[in-house]
Amino acid sequence: MPQQVRFYLDGLNPSGSIDDLSIKWDRRADAESKFFLKSRLSNIVVNNFGKLPGVTGLSGHLVLAESRGEFHLNTRNGSINLPRVFREKIPVRRLLGQIHWQKKEDHWEIAAQDIRAAGDATARGNFLLRLPFDRDISPYLKLRFDFTGANGATARRYYPINRMRPKLLAWLDKSVVSGYGVKGHVVFEGETRKFPFRDGSGTFEVQADIKDAVFNYLDGWTPVTGAEVNLLFRGPEMLITAHSGWIDNLAIRDVVVRKSDLKNRQQPVKVSMRATGPAESVLAVLRASPMPTRSEAWKRFLAPGLETRGPAALNMQLTILPGRPTEPRILGEYRFNGSQIELPVADFRLKDIYGGIRFNEKGITEGKFAASFLGEQTEIDVAGKQGADGPQTVFRAKGELTAKGLAAHFGGGLEKFLSGRASWDGELVIAGGQPGFFMRSDLAGLRTILPEPYRDLATEKPEILLETVESNARQHRIRVQLGPNSFGLLDFINDGLRWQFDGGHVALGDTRVQVPTHDGLHVSLTAKQLSGDPWATLFSGSGDAGIPDFVRQLSATVDALEVYGRRVGKFSIDLMRQPDGWAGAVDGDTMEGKIKLVAGKDGRIDLDLNRLRLPEELQVGRKTRLDPRVLPTLAVKSKKFEIGKADLGALDFWGAHTDIGWKILHLNLERPEMRLFADGSWYSIVGNDSVEM
Repeated sequence: MPQQVRFYLDGLNPSGSIDDLSIKWDRRADAESKFFLKSRLSNIVVNNFGKLPGVTGLSGHLVLAESRGEFHLNTRNGSINLPRVFREKIPVRRLLGQIHWQKKEDHWEIAAQDIRAAGDATARGNFLLRLPFDRDISPYLKLRFDFTGANGATARRYYPINRMRPKLLAWLDKSVVSGYGVKGHVVFEGETRKFPFRDGSGTFEVQADIKDAVFNYLDGWTPVTGAEVNLLFRGPEMLITAHSGWIDNLAIRDVVVRKSDLKNRQQPVKVSMRATGPAESVLAVLRASPMPTRSEAWKRFLAPGLETRGPAALNMQLTILPGRPTEPRILGEYRFNGSQIELPVADFRLKDIYGGIRFNEKGITEGKFAASFLGEQTEIDVAGKQGADGPQTVFRAKGELTAKGLAAHFGGGLEKFLSGRASWDGELVIAGGQPGFFMRSDLAGLRTILPEPYRDLATEKPEILLETVESNARQHRIRVQLGPNSFGLLDFINDGLRWQFDGGHVALGDTRVQVPTHDGLHVSLTAKQLSGDPWATLFSGSGDAGIPDFVRQLSATVDALEVYGRRVGKFSIDLMRQPDGWAGAVDGDTMEGKIKLVAGKDGRIDLDLNRLRLPEELQVGRKTRLDPRVLPTLAVKSKKFEIGKADLGALDFWGAHTDIGWKILHLNLERPEMRLFADGSWYSIVGNDSVEM
């Protein structure tokens, strides 16, 4: 037997059953072949040898001559073993086809035609193998097999382990975990010793298409489901592509995993993804990713309470560095296509958003988008930069504030107080996971219905309206300035889900501000001198003038108050919101006791006083006309009632508001020695006032 044949037979070490054996030996010098063998083989086992595959359960008919041979395959329940390529034996339920070999001038040539195999998949193909006599010359293999009907769960058997590092192989094992209808091909052409053909001298390609696959493209990220996945190993390169499928409710356009050289330890694995769908699903995918646990900035941005709605798109490129599979570098873009963002503070919303934000594994890097904020178009720029205390993300915005937009958000009562519009710009800086914020405007164009000097809010130049003065994970405090005479502090707290308004104080005419201990907003007024007529008109007939619900306390302190032509003098009032209006206390030169403002269409003022003195006229003898039609319903009880220096005793008065004036239901005065009971009307018709008692 030729030495080359014995070399391979010794290495392959075939074993099994031989039946119907027929051997011929022809000693004639002119015989074409001196040796001839024919037999039926059953359950043949051949070891893998070198780069040649091993087999088990091989059956068929063998015809062997000195310089040629053929084998007709008819195998059931066998296997193919290529331990240098695949980690497991490849099971074969059925194997049919013909293999021919022939000795050439300087090599053996083995050819297989119409090989058909059934195992995890159904395969069909051909191959040609040349084995040179000279061992210094590489064998040559040309092979193509097409397969179909495989299951994605068995894909791990077919990964070429000789081309992959263990960590990459472990990732692949978890990447494609299910799927069906797998079809593809295996192609090999070239000198086997030059595999995987980095020099381009040959071809190696394993390609498979998997339907309805579950594709785990990256540890810790939401997998692609229902995916159409293509696996491609070409030369030293690996390329895995999901052309369709879903990540949460995002429709996949592409998810691509690429490594250019599987044997290069220093080369990273690159993952790219493009997906479109609901913005809330984009946020859900980012929240479920490892990013919030590895970056304080991302933890803040992706915290519960920040919600999104509407159409959006997510594009990402991830680079997995050698030895750091759980810490990928990320370049991404979040595109808004008419989306909405619900901010976790004061139920603010950005609507109709168009534009995008770019980010990396550390946080947002840059962005630009337009949105509707408080009903008006707003432009927002985003930039990531390095601050003195570490990375910062800066949001800069500009737009307009309108009375209509503010009223729509904070409550309809606001539109009774405010009119017009004003331009503004602002900045939100997030550093160390904590926000710092300011909004600036000259408020030109915005007016209130409050009496002067609080009606016109305009300042000579743009001033800070809102500015962060304190911030931590639990609390955020903002300083407020509305025009030259109004200041305040607003507190927001984080309940674990949202930033909610907790309490605040806005002071008119005073720089001293103190946040109240109760929930809601305290609005106070401080003045040295004040005409109370326009303030009384403001509140007449309603009890609360439509004040927004978040205002919980109203107070005023005036050194010299004048009302309806009379000098009230020093006066203070402190009111707390009640279910039916406001209640509190009044004190001053002319009165002291309790007060209640009852809200509603037929609202009234109730006074329960310890003392009441009718304020003196500003100018004796000069009458100031008071239209009774503007007076609210008024109920007064006072233990002591004085006019000038006269003590008239206890007072019980009820005057009801009507369209033409006051209906005095009763006016009772009582002293130990006297009782006075009266009723009547005080009305005005066509400017003519009349009193009937």
